[in-house]
Amino acid sequence: MAKSVAVIIEHSPMNTHRTSEGLRMSVGLVLGKHDVQVLLFGEAAPAALPTTPALVSAHELQKHIKALVMLKRRVIAEAEALNALGLTESELLKGVERMPRTEMIRLVREADAVFRY
Repeated sequence: MAKSVAVIIEHSPMNTHRTSEGLRMSVGLVLGKHDVQVLLFGEAAPAALPTTPALVSAHELQKHIKALVMLKRRVIAEAEALNALGLTESELLKGVERMPRTEMIRLVREADAVFRY
């Protein structure tokens, strides 16, 4: 039976493999027939922006996010973190949702399993 899985990513995507690996692992969970939701909290919210990895010392993010969206899974960026950076929903990668932190926490509480990166 498929499980509802919340993947929490909360670290900056700059100069680390952590965010990229969390997204890559999330794609793998989808292939295991799980209902995956990726939640980009705090410093991880900018991972939902179009980037050129080589220019910002980041690892591949867009490929994984686009795969999750194509597989009809939710990728959600924290609205408060985006607001603090002056970012709007129109600046996010296509298919990424913007959601208040309280709603994201509700999704975590309702999940059958939670992975944190």
